[in-house]
Amino acid sequence: MNHKKIYLLISAVIFSQMINSQDEEITEAIRILPNFENGMRIYRKCVACHNSTGGGKSGNYPQIAGQHIKVIIKELSNIRHRERENIMMEPFSQHRVLGGANNIADVAGYISRLAICPDNEIGPGNDLHHGAQLYNLHCAQCHGVTGAGSNADFYPRIHGQHFSYLLRQLQSFVLDQRHNGDPIMIKKISQFTERDQKAVADYVSRLRPPIELLSPTNCYN
Repeated sequence: MNHKKIYLLISAVIFSQMINSQDEEITEAIRILPNFENGMRIYRKCVACHNSTGGGKSGNYPQIAGQHIKVIIKELSNIRHRERENIMMEPFSQHRVLGGANNIADVAGYISRLAICPDNEIGPGNDLHHGAQLYNLHCAQCHGVTGAGSNADFYPRIHGQHFSYLLRQLQSFVLDQRHNGDPIMIKKISQFTERDQKAVADYVSRLRPPIELLSPTNCYN
């Protein structure tokens, strides 16, 4: 066996071990009953970017308040194991900073209970009919008509999300820069034009979460 074949074999084994480790971490964290007080302490490391409310900062950072707990657990583990590339988040996801599955469960539980900020950044509103058509045809089956997603199926909430953030994620999928999404979704989005991306991001940014999940106050003043 030549050196190239040995290298490829070793790489395949290492990759398989990483995937198994990641799956085990996600499964373990999901089974843990969150300690919300510990989650609040851990979240202090997140405030500089995501705001104390979890509302993010006008599209530069996503709104994470009220996100499904399983989605948060998966994303944190994906970033830690570099299944999802995120240069800003990667250092904070590492074991030496975040801790193990218990801490992942705790902070995810805390974030999932934060009230969703009602005053997220929205798009220009000039192509909403096209955005609605695209959303209902390609996105509503998984994310729901209202953008509520599904905790059971790891589909994220996208209602109440910042327009700029939504647009960046769509662009990342189209440019093959983000790989941890559902393969069916990625295949659909990869066909979106620039107009499509902007229109659907604008439409989604205007979807409203249920009133009982919303913060009663402006999160950014």
